[in-house]
Amino acid sequence: NLNAIDCAFLSDEEKEGYEHGFISLELIKKYQPETPSSIFICGPEQMHTYLDNELSKLDIEKKYIRHEVIGSNLTNLDKKLVQITVIQNGESKVIAASTNNTILLSLEKNGIKTLSRCRSGECGFCHSRLISGDVHISLKQDRRRKADEIYGYLHPCCTYPLTNIVIEIPN
Repeated sequence: NLNAIDCAFLSDEEKEGYEHGFISLELIKKYQPETPSSIFICGPEQMHTYLDNELSKLDIEKKYIRHEVIGSNLTNLDKKLVQITVIQNGESKVIAASTNNTILLSLEKNGIKTLSRCRSGECGFCHSRLISGDVHISLKQDRRRKADEIYGYLHPCCTYPLTNIVIEIPN
């Protein structure tokens, strides 16, 4: 017997105990618990758009609808190498990064540990301050508070460097 916690949706494979086929509003309703819970959308951007439209028909607060950042369309960005100067615990380190990787992924590839949870810009746990440089934050993925935006904070899990940047990250 499936519940919302362990339910998996497969598009091509028919397997006992798993759903098969198109993710419809009816299928989501089937597994939607009585108490508020998060819905994570993982897949191509077209699916994000479709499900956002369908989910707007349900009484679900927007904060409970989370999006996989990998679904963001970055085809308009030129892939190039940049440097990220990372300030953590008052110490500074320069790492190489690609404009096609999120700042968080670049930090992890270079062995820098920082706080992260949702990896989609929803929770704010990786909240860090951009000191200088230019970044790309998809309007669809930007879940920052207004004050964070005003004071230069971003979520490295869904932010891409466009130029060399300097960022201060939490311990």
